[in-house]
Amino acid sequence: MADYEIIAEGSVDGSAPTAITLGSIPGDYTHLELMFNGASTRSSVDYDDYTTIQLNADTTSGNYCRAYAYKKDGVGAPTQVRQGFGPTGAQNSMGNTAWLPTRLAGQSTKLMAYARYYFPNYSGTTLTKGMIGWACCAGAWDWPGTGGSDSAIATLNGVWGWNDTSAITSITINMGYAGFAVNTSYILAGIK
Repeated sequence: MADYEIIAEGSVDGSAPTAITLGSIPGDYTHLELMFNGASTRSSVDYDDYTTIQLNADTTSGNYCRAYAYKKDGVGAPTQVRQGFGPTGAQNSMGNTAWLPTRLAGQSTKLMAYARYYFPNYSGTTLTKGMIGWACCAGAWDWPGTGGSDSAIATLNGVWGWNDTSAITSITINMGYAGFAVNTSYILAGIK
């Protein structure tokens, strides 16, 4: 077995699913790396769409936490800084893991957002699980569309947590408002 192996990969067809589930993840590795690039089927002038991640199909409110910084134009201080866990910030998923471009009238259908996430020690059963990573949307979500105002690169980086010690056996990437656009693709790799 190599030090780095692709466990699953694929792309979205014309069915515009609202979720992509990577199941039956073997416990043969130490860490996981998830990469995807994609866009939303949502058509709206001033809105982006976001993704969330759930592990092992757990949707329990309060089992997830997040702390991330997001910058719309990629320059200067973060536009948003978010955190949440437990009763005061109950999360039923790893929220806002990426913002995906929406399809505006006249917009290029090739514009995609890119994300890369790491799950350290995913197969262990003594520690709760975490995810660290970053995402960016080249040209922000409305470039080169006709209706929005953002014209630079949107960036997001952060850490997310899952309050469970179980080994990760499935990862579901959920779309916030619409479906995943055609050619949205993903790769899940195991790292020794």
